[in-house]
Amino acid sequence: MFLIGQLLSTNVLLGQTITMTGPSTGQVCTSDNFSITVNSNTRIWFFLDVSDDLGSTWGLDNSRKTFNQQSPPFSSVISGLNISQTRRYRLRYTTDNPAVIVNGTYVNLPQTLDITNYTTPYVNNISGIVACGGTAFTVTPTDGSGNIVPAGTKYTWTIATPNANLSGATDQSLSQSIISQTLTNTSNTVQTVVYTVTPKSGTTGACVGATFTVTVTVNPRPTVDAISNQAVCAGSTVSGVTITGSVASTVYTWANNTTSIGLGASGTGNITSFTGTNVTNQPVVATVTVTPTYTNNAVACVGSTSTFTITINPKPVVPNQTATICSGTAFTTAPTNNAPTTIIPSGTTYTWTVVDNTNVTGDEDQVTGQSNISQTLINLTNTAQTVVYTVTPTSGAAGNCVGSTFTVTVTVN
Repeated sequence: MFLIGQLLSTNVLLGQTITMTGPSTGQVCTSDNFSITVNSNTRIWFFLDVSDDLGSTWGLDNSRKTFNQQSPPFSSVISGLNISQTRRYRLRYTTDNPAVIVNGTYVNLPQTLDITNYTTPYVNNISGIVACGGTAFTVTPTDGSGNIVPAGTKYTWTIATPNANLSGATDQSLSQSIISQTLTNTSNTVQTVVYTVTPKSGTTGACVGATFTVTVTVNPRPTVDAISNQAVCAGSTVSGVTITGSVASTVYTWANNTTSIGLGASGTGNITSFTGTNVTNQPVVATVTVTPTYTNNAVACVGSTSTFTITINPKPVVPNQTATICSGTAFTTAPTNNAPTTIIPSGTTYTWTVVDNTNVTGDEDQVTGQSNISQTLINLTNTAQTVVYTVTPTSGAAGNCVGSTFTVTVTVN
């Protein structure tokens, strides 16, 4: 048995029993004072070894500090020690003059108590967080600028000011590495919610910092009121479109996928009236997509798009026609599609009027739509006669669009 008295001129055994207890977690926080109970009938000196980091490398002798001296009675408590750095500390003790060194090492009894110190977090109140309804906001406090955010800090929170116009704002009792939730604004105006957040550090979250608040502004998601589809005949006016929605100050942009109807590819705000264009013999359907955007605090929130259609139905276009027949036979004029000079939509019919020629019989007006222009004419003379028809073409079911009149001049030999 090695006698400490051999070195220190006392009769205290190096291996004597001294009970030392400390924090049950083995860790303390920078904001805490911790206590250690010692049972001994011997005068005791305590030492604090400080590691260079939170690892296991202990500092040199000059980092070892005597921070308390305990004397009988047998039970004493070391308290009031506040460690201000994030370091690992080892508490040891000796029963006599700590200045005695044997082979360059302090003579200590073999019992130690390891204590890991964790910095207590501190975060200033956070505001200016703006999110769009239905989109998650995320807050990750950083160290500096008055904040103390140790690595691994986590957060729990409660809702300080509930808002009936927001859904998704809930308390969080399970520690999270960031502060984040997805909030839905069920109103048409800007809404605000305030969180009370508790920061925690340490391996078990034992170092609890002061609460701070996070104020989140949630913009509404803009909408577009329904817009009626339009259908007009080529050459007719397409009515202007007024675009409205539920959220004030919303900006509406629109995109047109078929510019051949006479409307540009895109624009902002209302659509002014224009003349519909269609140079084919089929209906042309353009789809216009409207996108609403509401911006507040430099955060643009895009709502769901809305679409409507503009249909430009074809209108018959027929140049003047001629025909020559023998007396007593029928002429037939049936124009065929040859866009853009001749446009014959499906189901086009014709009505006509005729300037009466007294030398010809069979030339009569026709008020019921016909699929072609045809009549049987008889020349009552021995010279060629002419009959002029003025024809009005009308497209089929696709709009029943009435085209410009044209003439059919028939020579009856």
